[in-house]
Amino acid sequence: QFLPDQGDLRELSLYMCRNLTEIETIHKYRDLRVLDMGGCVSLKSIAALRNCKNLEQLSLADCSSIDTIDSLEGLSKLYHMDLTGCTRIRDFMPLNTISSLSRVTLKRCESRSILPLIESLNEIIATEATACLKGIALWSITPLLPDLINMLDLEEFQLYNRYLGVNINKTTFEAKCNALEILAAVATQDTVGDSVILQHGALPAVLTCIQYGRGRLRESAVATLARMSHNRNSVPTIVDENAVEILVDLVQLDWEAMTDSDETDADYRCHEMTNEYAASALLLIALVEEERQRIVQSSGIEALVKLLEEGSDGASVEAAGALWNLGATLEIGKHIVESGAVPALVQTLKTRPLAAKVQAAGALRNLAILNINKIKLCEYGIMPVLIEMLCSGDLDINDDEQLGLVVKIVATIRILSSNLVAQVEAARCGAIPYLVRLLRKCDEQLRRQASGALLALSFNERNRNLIADARGIINLVRIVATDMSDATIMSAAGCLWNLAMNDDLERRIVKHDAIPALIRRLNSRSIEVVCKAAGALKNLSYQREHKEIVAANGGIPKLVELIKDPSSRVLPYAVGALRLVASGRPETRRKIVSSGAIEYLVKLLALKDEQNDSVRLASGTLLHLADCHTEAMVKAGAVPHLIAMTKWEDAPLLVREEAAYILQRIALSPNNPTQALRVERSAICRKRASDELVISRARGVPGDTYIKANNMIMFYSYSSVACETFLNKGKVYYEIEIFSVKGFPSFGWISKEFETGINHLYDCGVGFPGRDKTSHDSWAIDGVNQRKWPNKETYGMSWGKGDVVTIAADLDAGILTFGLNGCYDAPMGIAFKDIFESRNEAFALAPALSGSHNTAVHVNFGEMGFKFPPPENDYVGFYQASRTGLRH
Repeated sequence: QFLPDQGDLRELSLYMCRNLTEIETIHKYRDLRVLDMGGCVSLKSIAALRNCKNLEQLSLADCSSIDTIDSLEGLSKLYHMDLTGCTRIRDFMPLNTISSLSRVTLKRCESRSILPLIESLNEIIATEATACLKGIALWSITPLLPDLINMLDLEEFQLYNRYLGVNINKTTFEAKCNALEILAAVATQDTVGDSVILQHGALPAVLTCIQYGRGRLRESAVATLARMSHNRNSVPTIVDENAVEILVDLVQLDWEAMTDSDETDADYRCHEMTNEYAASALLLIALVEEERQRIVQSSGIEALVKLLEEGSDGASVEAAGALWNLGATLEIGKHIVESGAVPALVQTLKTRPLAAKVQAAGALRNLAILNINKIKLCEYGIMPVLIEMLCSGDLDINDDEQLGLVVKIVATIRILSSNLVAQVEAARCGAIPYLVRLLRKCDEQLRRQASGALLALSFNERNRNLIADARGIINLVRIVATDMSDATIMSAAGCLWNLAMNDDLERRIVKHDAIPALIRRLNSRSIEVVCKAAGALKNLSYQREHKEIVAANGGIPKLVELIKDPSSRVLPYAVGALRLVASGRPETRRKIVSSGAIEYLVKLLALKDEQNDSVRLASGTLLHLADCHTEAMVKAGAVPHLIAMTKWEDAPLLVREEAAYILQRIALSPNNPTQALRVERSAICRKRASDELVISRARGVPGDTYIKANNMIMFYSYSSVACETFLNKGKVYYEIEIFSVKGFPSFGWISKEFETGINHLYDCGVGFPGRDKTSHDSWAIDGVNQRKWPNKETYGMSWGKGDVVTIAADLDAGILTFGLNGCYDAPMGIAFKDIFESRNEAFALAPALSGSHNTAVHVNFGEMGFKFPPPENDYVGFYQASRTGLRH
């Protein structure tokens, strides 16, 4: 009623006319071009539109009462139609009769009614129908799966195969492609879409399309198979249908076929995408460990390597990812390296897009795990490439994808660096300063991998100094003190453990308050963190002042708590740390005893395991406590276990000697060690009064070194003795005759810097054998182990009972010479030169020696005749020189 009577109306909008039920009068507007009836929910018929022959655009969106569009047949000018939400229409085939239609919308229409349209001759209609079906929910599309799969039936439809000369049935071909696209979309829905497709039997049809299809059809089929492989539970079924062999064949590029004269750009693109989807499917199959060997057996590795070298950028991403997953199995990783994958992966890192670089870095990380592969990767020069990528400044860690690449590169460096050659190469290429800088970054993964790489590199002695020089110590301590990641803390503590093997670095680590931070980590829930923290504390407890820091920060009760469980993995590290701390001051040992350590140490002895390091360390700890705490040991039942230890045949001699010494201390427990000191001092005073050369105990337990008046010396535990007289001029010598010798004896000279007055068991003797390689306050040789100290270099001949060692010093030239039974020829002779370098004029030397349990010697300074001549005739006995005014 409100429409004009004139018939020249061109555009009409009845949008949201909800009560409109019929449009019979619209037939008189024969020139109507645009009609919008969207939202006319009560409209049931559009038959009147049959006469609107000039209609070009029509919207029936949400006209939910319309059930047919038959009246639109013959509207030859209609090019745009919106049927969104027309849920009652069951037959959309009249759309195929509108030849001018170039745009159509079918969203929210009934899915089963749309399905036939994917076979439409009008590509626009087929594409829209396919897009709508791809977007609907899984529960809605599932009933249509049998119909979609039937469209792939090769017995019913003729496939396009240009190699066999078969004519193209374009409708069939496009319908199959559309059906496959819908199946691919269904496969990615939720987590069960692919299994739903498998249950409906789609796999055989998909594989047949891959084998015999061409162009877009095969591309769509491979894409569908790749989507179906996302669910690991579906992979075994896919593999059982020989999918791996089919995919490997597709991955192998056929460049001759692709360069044929009749190959179009579209064909080339389809071929390229087919390779990419096939590699993607192999990548997903390789995630399932049990199916990786199937890929190897099908020559899949060689095909993937070739694709990585020659394929497109997209294909390189998938090929590198597949190699990454395959390399998770170590033996397959070996095969990958042998197949020549490393150069291809390196080239990918250099030239391919970022996504491919990430996958290649991941593959190299997995390949580096196997030791034999580490050697191969180093031979290929992978380390310089990785470090150059890190240090070039081209990677921005603020970008998530680039950050992922950096993390994987650092992880590869970390794994490679367990190889000695890689450790040296990484340091040479400048990796250490960059890795130290990464410790300060916010990203937790980056810090974890960087600290792990530094841990691996710190096993190289030279690298330790480089880490320290790059300010690594302060950053590692900060991580131990504040980080929240157990893996990062574990690596940082482990790195500090290794760095502390160097005495100078040990002091620098302690200076940065590492000990309190490590002690706090002994409470960690991670056993790995506790192990590394205890190990680091052990290496930081060699210096006397460091032992006291451990005690002052509450470390002793925590270490004692850790030794309560004999089966704990942390046990050897905790006992080792406790053993070194126990060699500190008497106050420190009292803290150990008051924490209940003796009870648990004795329980470790009860294990009766000769090869158990924890048992040996426990006896060493008790050894340090034996000077004043023997009653507690007896009360804890230590005696039977100690007696048994003295009879162990396969245990090292030192273990048996330690047990014997502890038993000796227990037997002598009524004697107060203070009394032993009085006896020693009394003997020294008598010698001084007689104007004799005085030789006395410098280090060790009072009473455990017996020095007779004629300088016959017997050692009952490891101790050091020294002459009180120092000389700074001339050529002097003295002799030591050996009656028995064991353990680690060291004979030589000390300077006034050598610390004396240590009245407890102390494992650093003359020359500091066994630990301090940088000390220059004493020099000695060890004939049992044929070493010279402090440098621990090989020297000399072996000593034994009845041998006489001549110890000579040219105090003017700073040369120390040693002879055995009068022989000064190599390997005896000059052991040290220039020992006075950078010393002041007051520098002087005195004779000194260290010995272990059951060592007995006689020292002759020249008071009686020497048994053998000196190195040269102008040397005089130490006694004679001390009486001619050369003493200092």
